[in-house]
Amino acid sequence: MPSSSAQNQVHSNVRPIISSSQIQAKKPKTQTNPENFTMFPNPLLEKLYDCQEYKDLSGYEFRILLFIARVTYGFNRDYAKITYKDFIKQTKYEDKGYIQRCIVDMINKGLLLKKGNGKGCDAYYAINCDTSENKTFTKIPNTLLKALYDGDISTGLSGYDMRLILFIVRVTLGFQNRPYAKISYPNFIKATSIKSDRTIRRCLSSLINTGIVIRRGKGQGGSLYYSINKDTSKWVDRDFNQKALSLLSSSL
Repeated sequence: MPSSSAQNQVHSNVRPIISSSQIQAKKPKTQTNPENFTMFPNPLLEKLYDCQEYKDLSGYEFRILLFIARVTYGFNRDYAKITYKDFIKQTKYEDKGYIQRCIVDMINKGLLLKKGNGKGCDAYYAINCDTSENKTFTKIPNTLLKALYDGDISTGLSGYDMRLILFIVRVTLGFQNRPYAKISYPNFIKATSIKSDRTIRRCLSSLINTGIVIRRGKGQGGSLYYSINKDTSKWVDRDFNQKALSLLSSSL
């Protein structure tokens, strides 16, 4: 992985780590980023796909985090007021008890900060990320970010899938928005702490079949070139894909 010194953009609006006692209620801003992308702090991005402490995060917990990142960093604010209905609508999951358990678990792990005593999950939320030593960021298109927490395809993504996706995002969009990055399986293992080569191959194959990840060519030493498909309208439901293939096979 390239060091942070290789990154050439600094986001002055990213705040340092904050405690829950420092979050004060404000009226949410209504204006989103006019350029339609979210400034996603690299320290958080790297922590989500690489940190051993968070290796057990589920696909749904990733969706919650990406949603909160969108409504905080995407609106240049530290926190946002989010209700149960917001979580249900934006992450497409209706089990309130499970939503609450996921949020409590991430608060206990130090990933989320919460202030407020509203009913259920209604409160002000912030992502707890220290950017004081590394203020670089990755510009993630809002359409891509939203598809990862709100799209029909995202409901089937596992924690492993999310870690691989975020790593590819980091080494492509996070480095001068380059279209592809050469990545070997040892690179994936080292960066994401997914120790099973078979698991990585299976997840990548699934992500390629759904159109989320694009792979092309062979690099030196068997490395392949990977990219994230930013045209989310081309993402295809894996179950639909499988059914279509089965129907095609049965008709032959």
